[in-house]
Formats: sequence, structure tokens, C-alpha cells
Amino acid sequence: MNSELAANLVQISGYRILREVGRGGIATVYLAVQQSLQREVALKVMSPALTTDPNFTDRFMREGRTIAQLNHPGIVTIYDIAVDDFNHYIAMEYLKGGSLKQRIKNGIPLGQAMDILHQVTSALEYAHEKGIVHRDVKPENIMFRDAESGEAVLTDFGIAKSNAHQTQLTSAGMIVGTPRYMSPEQADGRGANAQSDLYALGVVLYEMITGRAPFGGKESLAVLYSHINDPIPKLPDQHSFLQPLLEDMLAKEPENRIPNCTALLERIKDSQKKLRRITRSAPLISAQSGRAPPKTSSPIKRGMNTLLLYLIWGGIALASIVVISTVIWGLISPSQEAGPELVQQNQPVARSVRPDLPDVETSIIVTPEKVDTPDIDISVTVGSPEADRRGGDTDETLQNTAEPEPKPIKVINVEVLLELAEKQLNNDQLSTPADNNAYDTYRAILKIEPENAKAKRGLRRVADRYAEIAREQSAAGKYEQAASSAQNGLLMWPEHNYLRQVLAEIETKAARVREIERQSSLDNDELVAAARTTIDKHRYAAKYGYADAQFELALAYANGDGVARDMPEAMAWLRKAAEQGHADAQYSLALGLLFGPQANAHEAANWIQALTEKEYKPAYRVLGWMYTTGTGLGKNVKEAVVWSAKGTNFGAPRIPDKVIAAWQASFERVYQESLEVRDQKLAQDHPLK
Repeated sequence: MNSELAANLVQISGYRILREVGRGGIATVYLAVQQSLQREVALKVMSPALTTDPNFTDRFMREGRTIAQLNHPGIVTIYDIAVDDFNHYIAMEYLKGGSLKQRIKNGIPLGQAMDILHQVTSALEYAHEKGIVHRDVKPENIMFRDAESGEAVLTDFGIAKSNAHQTQLTSAGMIVGTPRYMSPEQADGRGANAQSDLYALGVVLYEMITGRAPFGGKESLAVLYSHINDPIPKLPDQHSFLQPLLEDMLAKEPENRIPNCTALLERIKDSQKKLRRITRSAPLISAQSGRAPPKTSSPIKRGMNTLLLYLIWGGIALASIVVISTVIWGLISPSQEAGPELVQQNQPVARSVRPDLPDVETSIIVTPEKVDTPDIDISVTVGSPEADRRGGDTDETLQNTAEPEPKPIKVINVEVLLELAEKQLNNDQLSTPADNNAYDTYRAILKIEPENAKAKRGLRRVADRYAEIAREQSAAGKYEQAASSAQNGLLMWPEHNYLRQVLAEIETKAARVREIERQSSLDNDELVAAARTTIDKHRYAAKYGYADAQFELALAYANGDGVARDMPEAMAWLRKAAEQGHADAQYSLALGLLFGPQANAHEAANWIQALTEKEYKPAYRVLGWMYTTGTGLGKNVKEAVVWSAKGTNFGAPRIPDKVIAAWQASFERVYQESLEVRDQKLAQDHPLK
């Protein structure tokens, strides 16, 4: 949706929205004017589609309340938290200076980088003392009050964890945060604590210095794997004095890291003192370039430099005369008997003979540290017959060396790793156990051969299997486990569109179950009030074009659920949702065109045929009935039998979870009547012979 149009649609009492300045999965941020005080604010408004889910609304409002507890110059200030016409919003300080991410792209002087690190650590120290862990420290969430100053401000506590609120928003083993800045304990699902924020801050420090994150990759799970297994990278030589600080912040295990923000502040102060000592004797250097900025000199300095140059060349000339004179004197002086020392110097020196070895660049092969292969040899030793067949060095090549023989170089056998990964995949060892799973093995292969097609297909197959498991768990009503399985699959293959659909279905079903459970606990008066509130929320979200909300609103009008029954209004909302591709809405719309107030059998046939092309199985029986009776289509007994059989799947017919009851009942009645007609035709005409 166009950002200006979205800004015009959103209306919140007491605020005038100017423009959209940022958008995320849960909320959109607008620049607005708080009319009572005539000041600019950042207005964070929750997505209308999420307002019907209490989990999201609770989490969103808790973010505002969490930040409001924190009164610190390094933490963004909250002005207001409220709900206005189902708009959940947080009004906060508008930070004009942009984000640290933008400044990193332009390059940051090292002194300024250390100052930013100090400010953010101070803000985290205050938050940790209040029992709040941020869990998403990254350059995008560090902003500045204005473009000129270096006053850093920590923002976005959307996934922060507070000791005062123990509501479990994530299931065990799930990971929360941004992969590029996630600590190893977050990456492997152990959860986050205050030291996890220090790890993320260490990643930010490395990025400020070098311009890039220490661990990268095209896929999220590859980045997480690097956080857990890869060594901490080295800083450039000119910044090596910060390496001990970086390593203590990026230690893999929390107990090996700097214990808290207070201790980190002391370490930062010591590093700043070292930096000042270095810069006293050297020009100011950039945190990322390492090059001194050019300086212009005055005419007096240029004259002094010229005079100094003449003196240097004069000294060199004088020294040359002395050396030449000494050599000539030695040549014309009488020869002397060589002493023992001179004779020893003139004798040839015995040197060890070392053959010319091939230029081999030693590769660092990163493999899963815990891949368990007790019965399989996945390596080949250079110098062995297997290596000879591959063109490696032979023992004969090295036989004349006077130095100790180098240790054998291990070359990973990719084919054996592929066999291992296939076995793990067939055993459903997808990403667990940690020491023996298909995902880690395939990623290890891609570390060795980045373009290995079999390994890439293997990762996709791992994601496919997670999709199957998620569907099975969802069918059993285990929605939390199903969502976790789908999310794991998406981490392994983010472009897996089918998995995204599965996850959306699971979340929808889980939301319905929660709503049913909530309503079952209400009395009649509360139930009526809750129904009205739900309808208002659906109407609000439907206005913004969300197909799910439009479909729910259509069902409410058709069934008289929380609103007066109105079939034409139901048809109007069904059509809007159907035009956006909502399959259940298309099915209900087709039934409405057959049995509702706006009959149009030909249009219904178009919708039903489109659904069968998408393999929407409930539409199969309807198409069979239409071929049987000639409704909207020509009669065709053979097609009628085929589609009816597909629809029933030789068993109980599948009916969508939500459908307009009156229209479905009308269809079931006429369908049973059509079966009798079809059976008579089969007995008389034998059309399948």
C-alpha cells in the first residue's frame, strides 16, 4: 500500500500524521505532530491485521510500558501509550539524527565509535538494573537525537524480556532476535540474558570498526551456525589493541564474557585511554579506513621541511665519502695472515637441502564440530594412494628434505558427507541432535563446495520435511509445536512459499482455538459484547484491505454472528476477499452465487473451476454436482462421476472449517438428489464403458 495513502487512512485522536518513516512486521512508524503540545513525535501504530490476536496486542502494549519505566538519556522517551478506534499506538520521542547503521556506511572515527559504545553500554546497564534484557541490540536500533551530535539513543524494545512480566511469548527452543547480532545461546534456543546484550554489542563494535558484521551468510541459519561455531575474527592491525576487549565480549559461552555492563564500562574507559595515547603520537584515524586524513602545511613548515631535506642529503654524502675512503685504504694496505675467525668465515656453509614444494594455499574448512561419524572415514590423507590418484604430493617428492615432514593435510570427502546427510534426513535427524543432523552436514558441504547442487537440494528437502511435520502436528491440534516446526523449516529455506502458507494456516487455527476458549468462559451478556467488539475489529482491519478480516466479516453478516443478518452485505465482503485470492472466500462466494440472493450460476462455475485448478478439494464435489445437473455448465455424466469421486476421496467429504451454513446445507441437499440422478444414468447409459 502507498505510504502516503496509509498515512491518510490512519487517524488517531490528538495527532496529525505527516508521513510514514518506517515499517516492520508488527507496526508502522509515522512522523506525526502531537497537537496539544505542537511537537513532532514518532507514532508507532500496530498493524490492523494483528489487532484481533491478543498475544500481539499484549506484546505491543507491553513494549511501550517497558520503555516508559526507563528514565535514561540513552533510552528513547515515551510520551503516550493508548488505543484509539482499535489503533494500538505508542507515541515516542522523534529522533532526527538517523540510525547507527547509516553512520557505519559513511565511516565512523574510532574515537566516536568508542564513545557510542560507552553510551549504549550505559543505557543497557540502566535497563539491566531494572530487570530488562533488550534481546535485539543492533545498529538499526541505535539512533541519534540529531544529525550533528553524537548523542546515541537505544530504541525498539519490542522483544525485550522483563523479569517483572513472565508471560511466555516464545516456546522452548525457539529463537528470538536478529540473526546477525544474536548470541550463541540465543541461536541454539537456550534463551537470552543480560550477557546476550553484551555479545550483540560486541558485534556492533566490530561492525563500527570494520564496516561489516563478524559473521555473515546468505541464510539466517548459516549466520546462526557461524555465531555458535566460527572463531572470533581478528581486527585490522591498527586496531589490534581492541582485540582483547572484542574477544571478551564475543566469547561463545556467557560465563566467559565480561560479566556485566559495569565491568564493560571500565574496559571501555581503559581502551579509550589507550586510544588517546596512540593518537597523541599519530594522526586521528578512521575506525573503518585506518588511514590518516590529509593535512595541509603552512609555507613556514614547507620551508623548514626543505631545509631538513638538504641536511639529510648532506649527511648521506659525507657518510659515503668516509665509507669509500675506508674501502680504498683496505685495498692498498699490506695483506695480513688470516686468523682462525677469518678462515672460518670464508669456508662454505653446509645448508639443508629443501626441495621445491608446490604452492598450496592452506584452506580453513569449517565443518560441524559435532557431526558424529564414528564408522565413516570422511577424509583422505595427502600422500596416500587415494591422494596420488587425485594429483597430490607423493612421499618421494619429500624424501630429501632436511626439515621434519609436515603433518598430513586432511581433505574432506564430500561424497561420504552427502551419504551421511541422506541417512540423517531419512531418519528425521533434521536439525537435531546437535551432534548428528542433516542440516549441519549439508551446511558443512556448502562450506567446502558453495555451489554443490546436491547439498542445496538437501537443504530444501529438510525444509520440505519440516512442512510435512508441521501439517501433521497441526492436524493433531498441537499448534505451538507445529508453528515451531514451520519456523525451523523457514530458517533453513527462507524462500519456501509453501511453508509460509502452512505457518499462516497454523497461526489462523491457533487464533481460532484461543478465541473459542476465551468465549466459552464468558456468560451471555459478555459473549454478546465480545462478539460486537470482534466485529468492530474485523470491520476496521477489512477497511485496510486484509482478506482474512473481510472473510470473517462476511461470515458474521451471513450467520448473524454479532451483527444483524445481511446476505447482500455478506456477498459484498466475500467478493472483496475472493478477488484477493482467499480460497475459503471464493468457495463461499460460489455457493452464494448458486444458493444466495444474487444467483449467477455461470460466475459460480468460473470460481469453482479456478479452485479445482488450485487443488482446493471442497470444490471438487460442487463441480461434480454442476456437471451432473448442468448448473452453470453443460451436463457431462463422466465428468460428474470423476469429480464427485475426487471430492469424496472415496470416503467422508471435506468441508472447509468455516463456511456459510445455510448455503452449505442447500448444496448438501441438492447434491444428494444429484447422486440418485447420476446412479440412474449409470445404470442406463454405461457412460464409462
